[in-house]
Amino acid sequence: MNPPSPMNLSKPEPLTYHPWLNLFRVGWTRDKMRGDWIFASRRKVPKSWPVPADAVVIVPILREEGKPDKILILKEFRIPVGTWSYGLPAGLIEPGETAETTIRRELHEEAGLEVVTVLRLSPPLYSSCGLTDETFIQAFVLARHLPGGACPEASEAIVPMELDFEAVCRLLENPEHPFDAKCWLVLDSIQKRGSVV
Repeated sequence: MNPPSPMNLSKPEPLTYHPWLNLFRVGWTRDKMRGDWIFASRRKVPKSWPVPADAVVIVPILREEGKPDKILILKEFRIPVGTWSYGLPAGLIEPGETAETTIRRELHEEAGLEVVTVLRLSPPLYSSCGLTDETFIQAFVLARHLPGGACPEASEAIVPMELDFEAVCRLLENPEHPFDAKCWLVLDSIQKRGSVV
């Protein structure tokens, strides 16, 4: 079976002008077919792969001597779904920041935690490549509590949740709210592995 011929794409045409997220239309042709695709981008001018990451998503593991390891997730009110949801600490990489600087800033702001060790960083990953060109780096870190706790932005409704292995299993079996896909996949892998780490 021969692979399909490649698509030819037009220059993205902006449809909206907002500071955080915009819609773009791209025309495409392949053989005798043609059409339009509308997608969202955090960039002023969308770019094709390879691209730098737009954001970070953090998997924080809390390790205290004499206690079981825990993962920290967030219960956060999300306006697009109109309810609370379970997710991981995350945030946009600001101009001039490295991914690690963003990880440290967001973990402090959203969860009141300090990074002890960065265990692993993913390459830039797409969040939903049929709808958006947004990319993020997934970071696995060891973390500890900071004095003073979290300091989220006024627009953020966030409740940090510390879960040991048993609590992860209970939440997966009986969630009260929807999951962000990235959070569910991490918790599911913990349940399958049989331990937080």
